[in-house]
Amino acid sequence: MKNQELFIELDEVQKLYNANASELALKRVDRIIKRLDKHYLPYNYRGIILLANQNYSQALIDFKKSISLNHDFSEGYCNLGNTYQALNDYKKSLEAYKQALNIDHNNLQIQANIGMLYFKMGEYQSAIKTYQNILKIDNIIIFLLVPNISFSKSNIYPFLS
Repeated sequence: MKNQELFIELDEVQKLYNANASELALKRVDRIIKRLDKHYLPYNYRGIILLANQNYSQALIDFKKSISLNHDFSEGYCNLGNTYQALNDYKKSLEAYKQALNIDHNNLQIQANIGMLYFKMGEYQSAIKTYQNILKIDNIIIFLLVPNISFSKSNIYPFLS
């Protein structure tokens, strides 16, 4: 099966899931996994549905399988972190998020997840440092995308001028 065909099938799974047809989406992705048991993406999709349905133990299995099939899949690590966070296992969640960040260094969503996790753990200084990092990266991205913009109190907070 070509990747394009797989993406079309997974898009159908996504549409079923978005239409609140989780059971149908699970059946569809199960059929895909039976055919493509060595591809990481179907396991990730099934894990997302299972996580949303609070079937955490099976979601963990699927995310770990997805990662085992593609060690560079940062989204898989992030989803693993989300599952551990739902289980209130903040230590394992943080490990998974950090692994995702090692792969995708500038991913703001992963960094925000880490910041929120530090906050939940009561590690407020680490949370602040993480959020400050996000702002630095975000400002760099803004400067790259909009080269003539300058940040000052007057254009960020015009009501302070």
